[in-house]
Amino acid sequence: MSVLKLQQSVLNSLQNLKSFDAVKKLFWSQLNYERVNKELSHRTFTDAVANELADDPLLLASAY
Repeated sequence: MSVLKLQQSVLNSLQNLKSFDAVKKLFWSQLNYERVNKELSHRTFTDAVANELADDPLLLASAY
């Protein structure tokens, strides 16, 4: 896929994000990041930040 086509595809995806699954597809399929899909502990967050979270943050992808 050419760079221009990839840019247009990513732009279209960003403009039409309607679900968390769409975000995963963007990173895993279009941008070819490695799947991680792992919860991160919020132990090191300040109380103010931790209290705003419903669940532990999720690391979706990695470039390594």
